[in-house]
Amino acid sequence: MGSLAKATAESSVDQLTILSKAIEEKTQILANKLRAKGLGAPSFQADGLSDFPLNEVDDEAIKVRQEIIALTKELHDLVLGPREWLKTMAWDAISYIPLHAICEFRIAEAVPLSGSITYEELAVKVHRLSGTTIIPSDLRRILRLAITNNMFHEPKIGSVAHNRTSLLLLDDTALANWAAFFTMDMMGPVANTVAAMKKWPGSQEANETGVNITFNHNDSFFDHLQADEALARRYATMLQSHGSREGYDISYTVSGYPWARLGSSTVVDMGGSEGVVSFAVAEQSPQLRFIVQDLAGMRTPEAIDKIPKNLTNRVSLTTHDFFQPQTESADAYLFRHIFHAFSDKYAIDILRALVPALRPGARVIINDIVLPAPGLLSQLEEKSIRTMDVLMKTVCNSREREVDDWRSLFEQADKRFRWQGAWKSSGKLWFIESIWEP
Repeated sequence: MGSLAKATAESSVDQLTILSKAIEEKTQILANKLRAKGLGAPSFQADGLSDFPLNEVDDEAIKVRQEIIALTKELHDLVLGPREWLKTMAWDAISYIPLHAICEFRIAEAVPLSGSITYEELAVKVHRLSGTTIIPSDLRRILRLAITNNMFHEPKIGSVAHNRTSLLLLDDTALANWAAFFTMDMMGPVANTVAAMKKWPGSQEANETGVNITFNHNDSFFDHLQADEALARRYATMLQSHGSREGYDISYTVSGYPWARLGSSTVVDMGGSEGVVSFAVAEQSPQLRFIVQDLAGMRTPEAIDKIPKNLTNRVSLTTHDFFQPQTESADAYLFRHIFHAFSDKYAIDILRALVPALRPGARVIINDIVLPAPGLLSQLEEKSIRTMDVLMKTVCNSREREVDDWRSLFEQADKRFRWQGAWKSSGKLWFIESIWEP
């Protein structure tokens, strides 16, 4: 072995021990933080904690935890090596089959909350719940693979029982719908994303995607949702779990923008669903009035009844399609996590539809993802954002955007939009802002 090759080999071995020591040191810091507050750590035991207690620790503990996750992944991947890592990544696609089956066949419901059940007994209960006949040997193979991914456990050979992960499918409705949506509803479109890219190169149309190839129709993803009541309900419930992910909580929208500088103003919450964002900001900003606009299907009596009584004079739920000319002349227009679902072609149309109602000085406030330059974030954070970017391609030919992309949208929509900048003070979503100056 030459001297350069030997030095390279020694350096790569040193990297393993450097990572190991860093993991040990940071884990000790995190453990000390937890012990100092009398807190526990998550566990896959049935009675264990399902979440890290993020709301009860300081910022240093949160940062150290993120570093540990990144470091352990780096060490794991290096110990595998590039060849084995590549094989494993491709091979792991099979691991989604058990989760799909667990959701589709309601297996979590069929397993007793305490104790265990044999695979033969489980097959009978699964048939009763789902109407599908699954033979015991297929249940066994599916669940034993799930167990290798920390879902369920086999306390004795031939019987299966819940662990903390599988119990979440019963305890957390939003999370259960998240798992069901991304397996039952999205595995086909994900698998057909490349086929759609080949069939419709560079398409910005919402009905030329993996969804259309999978389900053989010409509807957009959102029309596809509305055509199936059960799917629409699952999607709506799943979004609650998406919103609760670390960094996406509405509290960051409340605290991240200087709402006080708007003074006594009217804000139109575009595509604001049932108004939860407006409710949260209005509670903290008594000088503001909100008009929450969305499609007619969102304006049910149940939704209207959800307006807090103390806000009924300052928050109203109205009907409007944001592709149609805006009729409310207001001081600001808020779009929270809206544009990422539309390609540039249609995002520009949304901005142009505001123009008829815009008064001088009116603000367009966007609260959405901004793609970073490669390598600026931890690998874990960057992977999350890049995954969302590719998912948007899968479902509606849209995308996440870099800062210059956001600026370009306003410039293409109308030169009278004056770019004010993009910033992020906390959370995962940025604020992007332009002012109308005719």
